[in-house]
Amino acid sequence: MTTQKPSSTCDRLTQRELIDKAFTYLNAFKRHRALALIKRNERDFEKANYHEMRAYQTFDSLELSLRAIQRGQRDLDGGDE
Repeated sequence: MTTQKPSSTCDRLTQRELIDKAFTYLNAFKRHRALALIKRNERDFEKANYHEMRAYQTFDSLELSLRAIQRGQRDLDGGDE
């Protein structure tokens, strides 16, 4: 017999999945930041700008993941704060 989640949370990611996603975004941010620096040192400014832009986009995704984790934690804590 399988345990099903309540219908209101069926489409939501679990806290563990959100944390894994946040770390994936963090690693991608660091990778793009490093690649931007490398490309800038190689004087390939077009690719450097691309990686810098991707780093900012990835950072925004990281922030959204952290906010989702925070919202989930507040729900578990009963809405305090």
